[in-house]
Order: sequence, then C-alpha cells, then structure tokens
Amino acid sequence: MRKAKYYSVTVKLPSGKHAAVFGHLGEPCPTLTEFARISQRHVTLSSSKVYLAHLLRFANWLVESENLDVGALRPLPKQRLRQLVENFLRESFSCRIRDGLGGRKLVVSRASNQSGVSTALAALKLFFRLGYKQAWVRSDNPLGLVTIGNDQKTAISDYECIPSSKGSMPQKSGVVPPPVKRHTLTASYLVVQGKDWVPQILDDDDFPSRIYSAGESYGWNLRDRLVTRLLFESGARVSEICSLTISDWSISEYRTEASCKNKGSGNVRDKWIRFSHQTERLMTKYIKQERASLCNQDGSHHYKFLKTLPSEVARTTPIFITRQKSGLTADTYRSTTWYPLCRHAGIKARVHQIRHWYVTRAINLIYRSKLSETERERRIQHLISYMGWRSGKKTMEAYEHFFNAREHHELQDELHRVLNAVHSRPVEAQIGKPSNTTAGLHSDTEWDYLMKLAGE
Repeated sequence: MRKAKYYSVTVKLPSGKHAAVFGHLGEPCPTLTEFARISQRHVTLSSSKVYLAHLLRFANWLVESENLDVGALRPLPKQRLRQLVENFLRESFSCRIRDGLGGRKLVVSRASNQSGVSTALAALKLFFRLGYKQAWVRSDNPLGLVTIGNDQKTAISDYECIPSSKGSMPQKSGVVPPPVKRHTLTASYLVVQGKDWVPQILDDDDFPSRIYSAGESYGWNLRDRLVTRLLFESGARVSEICSLTISDWSISEYRTEASCKNKGSGNVRDKWIRFSHQTERLMTKYIKQERASLCNQDGSHHYKFLKTLPSEVARTTPIFITRQKSGLTADTYRSTTWYPLCRHAGIKARVHQIRHWYVTRAINLIYRSKLSETERERRIQHLISYMGWRSGKKTMEAYEHFFNAREHHELQDELHRVLNAVHSRPVEAQIGKPSNTTAGLHSDTEWDYLMKLAGE
C-alpha cells in the first residue's frame, strides 16, 4: 500500500489566489486542482473550499484503502464508482447503506455525522458531474439515477438553478438562486436519511449564568469572557463575533453597536449587532489591558493607536487576537475555550446553542407582551431581519409552533386552577343552585373568567 497524502496549497497568481493540489511525493494533481478552479463557477467560494477538503479526504482514502489514484477513476464503470463511494461512506463516516425506492440507496448515519455526510455527497456529486464534462471519468453522473422502475427511461435531473435574464447575483450578496424542483423524488443515487434541519428550542433562563459560572471556575481570560458575553447579548454566530475588526466597532464611534459579516456574504459587512453598555466598557478594558499587553504597548496608547488607524488598515485589524497576535477564529474559540469550559463544568452544549437561546428568549418576550397581532408580526419581522436569516419565515415556524403550544399550556393551567377551585367547594354549598348549570354559574367569578378565555 502506498502512503496517501493529497494536500492543497494556496498559490498567488496574477488572476488571484488559487488552490493547487499535490500528491505525497510533491507531484501535482491536475484533476483536483482543476476541480478547485471550476467548482467556483457552480458554488460559492467558501463551499468550493469545503468541497475540495472532502475530495482530498476521498482521494486519500482511495490510495489507502483501494490502492487507486484519482487519475485511475477515469476508466471505471458507473457501478464500480458507486461501490467506491459507498465503501468510502462506510469506512470514513461509519454509515450504513440501505436499499431505497426506485433503485436508490439510503445513507443512514449518526445525527452528529449527517451534516458532514451530506456535504461529502454534494462534493462527490459535483466532482463526478464536472468530471464527465472534463473527461476525469467516463461515466455520466454515477451518483444520479437514469431510470426509475422497470421500463421508464426518462433521465431525472437534480435540483437545477435557473439563471435570471438579468444575470446572477454577485457573491457579496450572499444570495444563491432558488432551486426549482423538477421532480418529487430526488435524482440522487445516494440519499441521506433524516437530514431536515430543526431549530433547537432552548428555553433555559439559567443557561447564561451557568456558562459564566463555569468560565469563572475554569479561569477564562478577559477576551474569552467578552466573546461569550457578545454571543449571548447579540445572538450573532461565533464566526461573526470572532471576526470583528476595529473598523466594525468604529462605525458606532466605539459604543454599543458594530457591523459584521453575515453568513454567505464573504467579507462584506452587511449586518449589525448590538450589545450592552457594560459589554462596551468591557471591550475597552480588554483592548487597554489584555490586547495591549500582547502587543507590548501601554494600554491608553494602544487604545488611541487602534482608533487612529487608517480605514483600510482598520478593516483588517481584528479586535480579538491570540498569543501569537493573529486574529481569533471560531475554531480556536471552540477548541481552547468553549469545549474545555463545558467539560470542566459538566455542561453538554454547543456554542451555536447560544444563538438558539437568544432567539428563544426574544420570541418569548414578544409572545408574553400584550401586543396586537399586527404589532407582534412586525416585531417578529424585525427579529428575522436582525438575525440575518435568508428563509426567515420558515425558520420562525419551528419556534412559533413551540410558543403557540406553550401559550395553550398556560391557558390550560389557568383553566385547571379555576376548575380545581370549583371542585374544592363543599357539596352543601352547591345545594339549592338552579338546575340550569350554565345559568347557575354565570354569577361566579370563575365562570366569568372561563367565558372570557373562551371568547364569549
């Protein structure tokens, strides 16, 4: 067996930065290098990088487990390519492959693996679809179905993006053309089972205090305490908080607001976050103390220095830095702060659950306020806009379902309280009441309240 190690490096060319893939002996891999370039025409730049990472994993698995190079895929028939993908999913993601309808295969994986499996399949589908056009493989779309049933010979297409006559949106917009569903059944040969995304309802008043207490007990530094406070107070994603720059904060004149990038917007700052005055003071304290110390500067001088940076420099100067003076990343925060802190306190939580907690609490406040239906809907739209959701109404449906059910539970609790009061009356007190039960209870305060709840 040959030692596998396909890897990619970023090279600077006159046309910009591009990924180049090499083998373990340093030999270039033109197939994957070309995929890295062409895939950017079909998916966003960030998705292209993720897809390439999955294909590198697949390529290394091919060498280690099948003794095959990527270039050896070209003459293989469709059935052999499908078999290789199935074996890759079994060994690399611990998946189980089951027979599905119409000749499909259902990929069953653990809940924690479903996102990775789905992305890996998407990367492989794009690779084989492009591979047929670029002559990397001779089989046309081996992970797509050509026939369904016994005699039907109609090819079924995947979800297709129909280009607008006005041209596609720029990448900075963060908008991907909406898919047009051609068939009810998917055209994929391999289908991940149970991949629907459901927001987590985190209605726990004590969640922030438990995290803060765990941080103090663990011994976190000022930076990590500040990042965590910003996550709870703003509801932003951890990547959005960690990537804040001096320029982002300067827009509000270093007060309680900052601009930040949104998911899918690249480096364009098209979103705003808000936080408390106490957190604003903590941010100033962090810059003057911890950040200044890492940069070997006096606190007040360092703070003034950052505020006077030229705009083009301020846009690339991160607020939060590591001991190596590089910008803090979301992965670094998770691995060095969040997960160790949670393990130390025995808390099972992902950092993204802070965002779910924020949304849950915000909707809770909206539903508990005595608002008209119009005002409630207006505030929900404001929340959707603030959170930067692309499919806001669909995301809200899961949360609203929870709160509608809880509202009814609270009404039932009040109903049960009234009925318990009625049941607890002495039997003698009910003697002499009119035989018309409704008429007899109309004078009771409890009955009046029940009628009010019923809308009568």
